[in-house]
Amino acid sequence: MNIKLENPKDIYDKINIELLKLVTSLSLESSDESLNKAQEDACDKIFGLQVKLKDKLEELELNSEWNTFTIAFYGETGAGKSTLIETLRILLNEPTKLEKRDAFRKLKHSYDQAICQLPDIEEKLFTLDKDLEQINEQLNSLSKQYQREESQLEQEFEVSEKKLCIEHQKAAEAVQARKSELSTLKDKVADLQRSIVQEKAQASFWQKIVNIFKKLPEEHELLAAISNLPKLEDMHVAEEEKLADAQQKLSETRSLRKERNADFIKKFDLPIKALERDKGLVEQTKSLTSQQLESTSKQVSALELELNSCADGKIIGDGRADYTRETLSYRFDIEQCDFNLLDVPGIEGKEALVVDEIEKAVQSAHAVFYVTNKAAPPQTGDSERQGTLEKIKTHLGTQTEVWSIFNKKITNPKFAFKNTELLTDDEHASLVEMDKKMAEQLGRNYQGSFPLTALTAFIASTDYFAPNSDMLRKRNKFLEDFSAESLLERSQLSAFIQLLKNELLVNGQSKIKIANFNKIKGELERTTHDLDDIEKVYKVVAEDVSGNSESACHQLQASYAILNSQLYGKGNDLIRTTVQNTRKNIYSEIDKDVSKEQFETSFESQTNKCVNDIQAQLPNVIETSVKEFESSVVSIFERFSELSEDFLSVADQLGKSKLDAEFNIKLNMDSGLKKGALFGALIGAALAPFTAGTSLWLTGAAAFSAVLAFGKAIWGYFDNDFKMSEQKKAADTNLRNLEDKLKKALQDSLDEGKSDMQASIYKLHTELKAPAQQVVKTKELLERSNQSLKLLSKQIDHIGEC
Repeated sequence: MNIKLENPKDIYDKINIELLKLVTSLSLESSDESLNKAQEDACDKIFGLQVKLKDKLEELELNSEWNTFTIAFYGETGAGKSTLIETLRILLNEPTKLEKRDAFRKLKHSYDQAICQLPDIEEKLFTLDKDLEQINEQLNSLSKQYQREESQLEQEFEVSEKKLCIEHQKAAEAVQARKSELSTLKDKVADLQRSIVQEKAQASFWQKIVNIFKKLPEEHELLAAISNLPKLEDMHVAEEEKLADAQQKLSETRSLRKERNADFIKKFDLPIKALERDKGLVEQTKSLTSQQLESTSKQVSALELELNSCADGKIIGDGRADYTRETLSYRFDIEQCDFNLLDVPGIEGKEALVVDEIEKAVQSAHAVFYVTNKAAPPQTGDSERQGTLEKIKTHLGTQTEVWSIFNKKITNPKFAFKNTELLTDDEHASLVEMDKKMAEQLGRNYQGSFPLTALTAFIASTDYFAPNSDMLRKRNKFLEDFSAESLLERSQLSAFIQLLKNELLVNGQSKIKIANFNKIKGELERTTHDLDDIEKVYKVVAEDVSGNSESACHQLQASYAILNSQLYGKGNDLIRTTVQNTRKNIYSEIDKDVSKEQFETSFESQTNKCVNDIQAQLPNVIETSVKEFESSVVSIFERFSELSEDFLSVADQLGKSKLDAEFNIKLNMDSGLKKGALFGALIGAALAPFTAGTSLWLTGAAAFSAVLAFGKAIWGYFDNDFKMSEQKKAADTNLRNLEDKLKKALQDSLDEGKSDMQASIYKLHTELKAPAQQVVKTKELLERSNQSLKLLSKQIDHIGEC
C-alpha cells in the first residue's frame, strides 16, 4: 500500500479506506473450507478492531486542530493549571482578558466614585439627625410648658365651674321638685272638682237643698288647694329664674374658659407648628438622604459583585475538587505567533464527569504540560485502581511533546524566598526522578520538567481584585516584603514565557502535522498491539490444540491397531474353537466304527457345519470389536473436544485480560463429518468379506476333498482299530488344513477390508487435526493483517515527518 495525500487532513479517510481493504481481503471466499473458517474468525477479530479504530479516528478528526498550535495544561485537580494560565493571560495580554480588565477598570471607577460619596452622605445624615434631635428637644420643651400652663388653667376653671355646676344642679333639682309639687296640686284640684261634680249629681233633692247652704268638705279642700296654686306658681317661676341664672353663669364661665383656652393654644400653636414644619423638612431630607445612602450602598454592593466577576483569577479554583468541569481555550499571540492554551479538567477528581473533556483536549493539543504540585514521580496504581502514571500513559502516550511543570505552593514568600533559589536540593533530586519515570512512560516525546510558582506570579502580576477579597489581602501580604517585579522574577514565569517562545512555538505548523499524525499512528499502534496480543493467544491455542490433536491421533491409531489385533485374534479363536468342537464330533462318530461311506458323509456334514457356524458367528465377533473401537473413538473425540474447549475458555479469559474487551476464538470443533455413518462404514468394511459370498468356505471344502481322496486308497487294507486310527489321522489332517485355510482366508479377508477401514480412519485423523489447522491459519492471517497495519503505521510516520 502507498498513501498519497493532497491535504494532511485527508489522512483519516485514507486510513479508513486501507482498513476497509484489509477487512475485505479477509472476506474473499476460498475453495478450502478450513481456510474459509479461519478467514471468518480472523475477519471477526479484525473487524472488531477496525470498528474500534475507525471510531477513534473519527473522534480524532472531530477534535483535531490543524491551523493553530495548541498547548494543553493537564494534571491533577488542584495542581494550579488554571492559576498558571490566568497569569499567562495577564502577562501576554490575552484578548478576552483585556476585555475583562477594561470592564474591571470602568467598574472600579464607578465603584470608587460611589465609595467617595458614602462619607458625605453619612455625614449629612449625621447632621440631619442632630438637627432632628434639637427640634425634638425644643418640641419637648414647649410641650412640657404647654402641659404645665394648661394644667394651671384647668385647675383655675375647674373649681369655679364645679361650684357653678353644683348651684345649677341644685336649682335644677328645686325647679324639678317645685314643678312636681305644682303638678301634684293641680291634679288634686282636678280630682276634687270631679269628685264634687259627681257627688252633687248623685245627691238627693234634700241633700241638694242642704248643699246650697252648706259646702261639701271637698269644696273646702278645693278652695284651699286653689288658693295655694298662685303661691306655688310664683315659687316655681322664681326657682326657674334662679336655674336660668345659674345656667347663664355656668355658660359664661365655660365661654370664658374656652376663650382662655383659645388664647392659651394660640400662644403655643405657632412656635410648635413652626418646629413641626422644620422637623418635617428635616425628616424628609433625612429620608431622601437615607434612600440615597441605601441606593449608593446597593450600588457599591452590586459593583463589588461585578468587580468580582471581572476580577483576575475568576477561572482559578476555590479549593474544591473538579472546579474546572469543561476545557477552556484561550488564544494568544507572541511576536505574531498565534497559539492556543487549553485549561483541562483535573485527572484525580470525579473523572467520570470530565473524562470526555480530557480526551477531547489531549486530542486537540500538539504539546502538553503535565502540571503537578508535588516534586515527586506520579503515583502508580494497583489491580483495582489506575494510578496517575498509568493515566498519563493512557492520555498522553501519543503526544509528540510533553513537559512537566512543578508548580511549587508558596503561602509565605518571606520564608520561601529567603534564598534566591526557588527549589531546595531535595526538590531538585525529586524532579530528576520524576523526569526519569515520565521518560520511561513517554519515551523520546518527554522533554523534561520546569519549576515555577504560579500563585506567586499571579499575585505579583495584577491588582485587579475585588475590594475586600481574599486575593487582595493576600497580595497586600505578599507585597509587604517584596516588590511585584521581584516576586514575578522569583516565580520563574518570565523564564517560562521564554520557554514557550524559544522551544514550543518554534516550527509550529510542522509540529501540528507531526503531532496529529503521531496521534493517528498511536491509535494504529494500539490496534497492532492488540493484534500482537491476539496473535500470542492464538499461538498458545495453536500449540495446545495441536498437542491435543496429535495425542488424540496417536490414541486413535493405537485403538485401530488394537482393533486389527482383536479382529484377527477373536476370528482365530472362533475358528480354533469351532474346529476343535468339530473334531470332537468326528471322533465320536469314528469311535462308533462307522464304515468308510458313513465316515465320509459324517466328516463332510461336520465340516460344513463347522464352516457354517464360523460364517454365522464371525460377523457378530467382528461387529462387536468394531463397536468397541467405535466407543473408544467417541471417547477420544470427546476428551479432545473437552480439553480443547477448556483451553479455549482459558484463552478467552487471557484475551479479555489483555484487550480489556470481549474475546472469543471461533474454533470449529465439529467439521460436519457424520461419525455415525463413518463408524457404519468401518463395520461394513470389516464385515464385507464375510457377508458378500461363500468363496472362503468353498476353498476349505476343496482342501477337504483332496485329502479325503488320498484316504480312499489305503483304508481298505487295515483292521478296524487301524482303520479308526487312520480315519482320525485323516480327520486331523483335513481339519488342520481346514483351520489353516480358514485362518489364512480370515487374514486375507481382513486385509481386503483394511483399505476401506484405513480411509475411514484417515477421515477421523483429518477431523482431529482440523481445529489446530484452523487456528494456525487464523494466526497466519492475523499476522499478515498485523504486518499490513504496521506497514501503514510506518508510512504515516514517514508522511508526518515530510
